[in-house]
Amino acid sequence: MAIKAIHKVDESVRFRDLSDYMRPLADWLVIRLVNTPITPVQVTLAYCVVGSIAGWLILQGSPQTRIAAAILLLVKNLLDSVDGGLARTRRRPSRVGRLLDSLSDFFINAWVLYAMAPMGPALALAALMSITFQGTFYNYFTVLYRHATGGDTTSTIREGWRSPYPYDRPVL
Repeated sequence: MAIKAIHKVDESVRFRDLSDYMRPLADWLVIRLVNTPITPVQVTLAYCVVGSIAGWLILQGSPQTRIAAAILLLVKNLLDSVDGGLARTRRRPSRVGRLLDSLSDFFINAWVLYAMAPMGPALALAALMSITFQGTFYNYFTVLYRHATGGDTTSTIREGWRSPYPYDRPVL
């Protein structure tokens, strides 16, 4: 039996999320990775490497390195969609993985924004704060939406360590 990526939200209440533009390709990749030993945390670490290289390429300042950075940022976004999709498809959500994903997003965003604004660090900081708040509110309301419409319930608003998943080690 072929495993498909999980999409439980009924199509009649589904909204178009333009920020999730990599989802079709991510779903394709998740299906190919689901029966491999590659873990969601390994995918998260891979996108950290890719995003870090993209920031370094932006700092180089040439048109060619900036084009390469833009391509790598697309790859980073693809992998960022794959890590959670892989965990959900395997039905092994992870608090450690969610924390690592959030911290990785923050640090890659900070690095890329710093690289893009070496003469304007205040503007880079303002952009980082904006992105962080937007992402936080988006995730909060997306989790509420999924719960209200019968979608994926592996994420909750109030995560706690009182009942950790037996396979979710708090040490990487």
